[in-house]
Amino acid sequence: MLFSDYYIEEWDLPKDIVLLCGEGHWWVAFDYRNTKDNPPIIYMDLEWTYF
Repeated sequence: MLFSDYYIEEWDLPKDIVLLCGEGHWWVAFDYRNTKDNPPIIYMDLEWTYF
């Protein structure tokens, strides 16, 4: 399990996600931004996605 809080701050990611894996320029995460139960799993490529 990654240290989500550290990486979220370091890479300026959305606050309501839980990182599962990644390496800085891409991430796979649970997305809690719109739900509290059963979050979708998302893929974020920071070179292609704007938050």
